[in-house]
Amino acid sequence: MPLLIVTAPVRNLIKVPAAVLRSRVAKDAEVLALRHENAVLRRPDRLGPP
Repeated sequence: MPLLIVTAPVRNLIKVPAAVLRSRVAKDAEVLALRHENAVLRRPDRLGPP
């Protein structure tokens, strides 16, 4: 029982920074994907009309 009292707060302290870090990584990945999509859409049409 005393171990549970100690481990529960420690687990919560670990979860909070992990969630913040995960959200930063997700945001960076989304920005990278949107930049790539923008670059692809701005490419000149190389095939063009026949």
